Amino acid sequence: MTDNHSAEGDVASSTTQLQTFTLDDLWKDPRLVAIDSLVYDITGFAKVHPGGSGPLLAAGGTDVTALFRSMHRRQPKDVERYREVLSKYRVGVLSPAVKNMEFDSEFAQDLYREVCETVPPALWFAPTGFWVRTALIVVGTLLAELGWILTGSWQLCVLVGVLHAQIGLAVQHDASHGAVSRNWRWNSALAYGADWIGNTRWLWFEQHIIGHHPNTNADMDPDASSAEPFLLFRTVDYSLRKAYHRFQHWFMYPVLSLYGPSVVYNLPQLLTLNHNDEVPVKNNKFLQKQLLPSILFRLFYYVRVILLPLYIGGAPLWLALLGVNFVTGFCLTFVFVLSHNFVGSCRFPERDQNDWYKMQVETSCTYGGFVSGLMTGGLNFQIEHHLFPRLNSYWYPTIAPVVRRVCAKHGVQYTYYPTIIHNMRSTIEFMRLNGISKVRVD
Repeated sequence: MTDNHSAEGDVASSTTQLQTFTLDDLWKDPRLVAIDSLVYDITGFAKVHPGGSGPLLAAGGTDVTALFRSMHRRQPKDVERYREVLSKYRVGVLSPAVKNMEFDSEFAQDLYREVCETVPPALWFAPTGFWVRTALIVVGTLLAELGWILTGSWQLCVLVGVLHAQIGLAVQHDASHGAVSRNWRWNSALAYGADWIGNTRWLWFEQHIIGHHPNTNADMDPDASSAEPFLLFRTVDYSLRKAYHRFQHWFMYPVLSLYGPSVVYNLPQLLTLNHNDEVPVKNNKFLQKQLLPSILFRLFYYVRVILLPLYIGGAPLWLALLGVNFVTGFCLTFVFVLSHNFVGSCRFPERDQNDWYKMQVETSCTYGGFVSGLMTGGLNFQIEHHLFPRLNSYWYPTIAPVVRRVCAKHGVQYTYYPTIIHNMRSTIEFMRLNGISKVRVD
């Protein structure tokens, strides 16, 4: 990289000679991002970004092509308009150019056009039903936590864990995707629901928004390897397979339930705000400023959920330490493991195709309908969510028939299960095959 990149913030391409950057250069300078192999300095644009500065700055130092395209889904002419807005912040090109997926295929255009005819973009944010459900979850959580503190009973402990999972599924998830309100402040406030339930907003952002969504089921998807070596969701390295993996479909759910405690008590991650090296945290001044608030939020969780029930309610020590977060972990992972691990799911999609929207459909599945959506925050409609992450989950039942019709038209595999039980059976069979097969089972 040449050494004349401004250290003072935003750099306009009209006045600065474009430079050549590598991915390593981006990693060393979180003021930079790459989109379609063009490099931008985001420090100036972050101040006027309609979605707030936080998500933009938190993704600094990476190639955000898939993130940018999926979060700003429009017709090609609109993408060009976005590029024009960004053009004054362009400082260079990425070399070697990253082979990005196709985002403007005929399939993608048909999807967007027909979904917009069904739900106009002006209505994509949270309707009244979402806010009513959110209010019920918030009030229920506060009352359940108060009861847990005062009584230390296992019944209220379980209830708190379930309601914390509802916050994760039905509130902070939409908010973190910017799908609650056109006003970024509402999205930002509700995204801190992750901190309320013992996680950290920015760690979850790194894992889910930056890592999982752009790379679903691919080698770079952190969710594909997060349970290793205990569970194998992928067959990328057969040397990882052990004798006990042939039984992994039997112990899958108990292991996944440990997700809750593993997040709540993972102090190294908390103290570094670094989740699997998805972003260059060490050089990211924005993320460094989030460290103290994140620590204070976690301490607040420990006091509310562990210490007060222990000392006021007389809860057993083991229940105070593990009860709520274990139940929360079980509820969250029970839903998420179904979404991308089923017989026929596409694994390693970047090796087999280059249509990003086709990849999102064939690496995901949908089950049930509106009632299941109420219980899971709409995440039973995982295909619809991955195609349109900025669309509020309350609209997924409305667009699901449209998505299925367009997929059938273009010969794209749309996997649907009538109930969660059907989906669970397929997931268990997938895990069984993945634990014994000597060839790819996907």
